[in-house]
Order: sequence, then C-alpha cells, then structure tokens
Amino acid sequence: MQKIKQAPTTSKKLGHALRRFEQTSSSYEMMYDVSRKKWRHGLTEDEVKVVEKYYSRKFENPDDREFWSGLSFEVRHDIDPIESIQHPPDLLKVRVLQVLGVVGDAISILEGESTADFMLSDNVKETAMKASVYEKRDEAISKLIAIKKSKKYCMAVAKYLLPTTVRIDTLDDAYTKIREYLDGNVIKGKNEAIRKFNEACEMDKTLLYVTVDFNSALHKNIIRKNASNKFYNPMSGTEFGKNGQEAISFLMQPSNQDELGTGGVGDKDYSIRVQLKNR
Repeated sequence: MQKIKQAPTTSKKLGHALRRFEQTSSSYEMMYDVSRKKWRHGLTEDEVKVVEKYYSRKFENPDDREFWSGLSFEVRHDIDPIESIQHPPDLLKVRVLQVLGVVGDAISILEGESTADFMLSDNVKETAMKASVYEKRDEAISKLIAIKKSKKYCMAVAKYLLPTTVRIDTLDDAYTKIREYLDGNVIKGKNEAIRKFNEACEMDKTLLYVTVDFNSALHKNIIRKNASNKFYNPMSGTEFGKNGQEAISFLMQPSNQDELGTGGVGDKDYSIRVQLKNR
C-alpha cells in the first residue's frame, strides 16, 4: 500500500526528526491559474479523463469551476494512507499536492535534492531505491579506498571535488574530505556527489593534475586575468587563454612545459608549479 508520510529531516525543532506535529493535519486546495485560465492539477491528459469521468465534471467547464474550487485535500501528519493511486480522488489529491510542492519524489527527498515536507511512500519501491543508492555509495567508497594507495592521486581528486578554500595538506585530509563529500555534506544530493566523484576518477590523470594546479594557482593569484581579459602568468607575461578550458589545454601542451613545470629542480622560477610550491 502507498501512503503519504513526512519526509525525513535532520531538524530537531520539534524535539525529534519530524517537520510537522504528528497529531495534526494540513489542508490544501487546487490552484487556479487566472492568466492561463487553467487548473493547476498536475494530471496528465489520460489522468484528466479518468478524474473528470469519476466526478462527472470538466476542468475546462466554467460552470464546474465552483465545484473544483470547493475541493479540499487533507494530509495527516502521521501516516496518510492512499487507497490506490489509480483511485480518482487519491490520484487527484496526490497530483495536486505534488504541483504545490507539498509532496515530493521519494528518491529526490531521500537524496537531499527536494525540500518537500511529505513524500509518497511505497515500501517495496523505497527499499529497492535505497538498495540501489547504497550499492552506488558502497562502490564509490571502495573506489576511494583503492585510490588512497596513491597520496598524490587521492589528494588531486579531493582538490578537484572540493572548493579551493578547503585545506588539504595530508592524505588523511583528502580521504576524510572525500568521504564527507560522498555523504552529501558539500553539495546537495548524495547521487550528485557520487556522480562527480566517479567523473573525477575517470578523468585522464594528467588532465586532473593540471586542472587542480590551474584552480589552485588561480585561487592564490598566481594566475590572473590581464587587460585583454585572458588568463596569464604575471611572472612570465605569457597568456594562457580566455577561459579555464583554453588555459588548461595550453598548459598541457609539451611545448609549454616551462610555464607549467614538472615539480622538479629543473623548473623555471616562473613556472606555475614552482610558484605553487613556494606559496
């Protein structure tokens, strides 16, 4: 059986992890879009036919406007059972609440991507969804454990994912920050965090390292914009490009190795990696 229930929250304003007091309920009405002269019911064309047939009313009929405006959709704050999403009154109720933003998609809510107070819950589908999310997260954590074997690589992935304002000085810093990132503590939604982490891990390593160095150098004012609005190295006067992608591509070219540097003793004083090392 499906049911409408309160979405989980970390807020403790009610003394426990609930958004509304359980002993109460809220009532909502279907909105009428005056400018478009249409009801905001959220129904598909096929669903409109089902609901109209059940009520023997038409949404587009001006004479039925009073009837539709008189409908009220109550949501209990504990558990509000739904007889069946196929049952016209329940179907209309769910769609109206979704349009109003009162009821959100369970996956989006559980992944932190929706702020709706309620969600349409289906135990079977919800369990399957959670299993899928946990599997993806477990795979990402296993991948993180594997890349931890390389300090340079793990720190690069961490710096690529996290804002340049976050200090990452050790391997433990990198591992901890990435782990927190996968928990959705940095960006909204754990699924998005996992996607970006996998994207970073699939990047060409040379591109990853140069991208991280470019972003760090930009943050530390080693790379700046000149009067022509192009990225350049003030110490050498060399222009890299008009945007980040062009600048990174420039630095990756073997002919421009002196500008990037290798991180070794033979680097030019003006190379980006020498300047980063000295900051």
